[in-house]
Amino acid sequence: MGLHYNQTPDGWNGFTTLADFYKSFEATDERRGGAYPGLTDKIGLRTGFLEGQQFGPGGVALKNRSGLPLVFTENVNLNYSTEAQGIRVIKYFPKPEANNTINDDNVDNDYIFLRYADVLLMKAEAIMRGGTDPNGQTPLAIVNSLRTLRGASALGSVDEAAMLAERGRELYWEAWRRNDQIRFGTFNNPVDQRPIASDKTRTLYPIPQRAVDTNPNLTQNPGY
Repeated sequence: MGLHYNQTPDGWNGFTTLADFYKSFEATDERRGGAYPGLTDKIGLRTGFLEGQQFGPGGVALKNRSGLPLVFTENVNLNYSTEAQGIRVIKYFPKPEANNTINDDNVDNDYIFLRYADVLLMKAEAIMRGGTDPNGQTPLAIVNSLRTLRGASALGSVDEAAMLAERGRELYWEAWRRNDQIRFGTFNNPVDQRPIASDKTRTLYPIPQRAVDTNPNLTQNPGY
């Protein structure tokens, strides 16, 4: 639901991705998104990442609330942004109805809990970290098999940084990134608009204060 209010369907318009992540995809990588038959031709919406001029039904260029072209830009300010700043994400798109509209209150998409691609990447990571495969598969072969299916070029090698990056490209918008970054030791690293590292205690959430106050057996996690 990361769409602009003038779009069909509409949405809260609050979620965007970072420019660095968007640029990590090759232009040929289908995970980056594009036009999708049965969706784009009906309501104008594209899948994947929404960047640049946005369109509605009939291919009509959409405008923002000021009457200017609605052009989603790569950069977004976390403290203040206009309605056009930031790349929206439509990985699992809503299904249009027969009248070329979307019923936002009753979208029948299933939520993805586990995909075979994730199982393959878990296997590749386990081998990379010292495991062995009785079939002799290598982390590089497994990762490249997925990249080939997605239209991306083959990697020459796979280390921890490459594995984490590939999990990001394959599994974005599926609620794995925080877990992955903690496991790979990068969760507290500086990122766009956060120039200093976070304290290591931020890998844990705080225990609700009400629970601590009412249960003498609980001790608040460090850092809170």
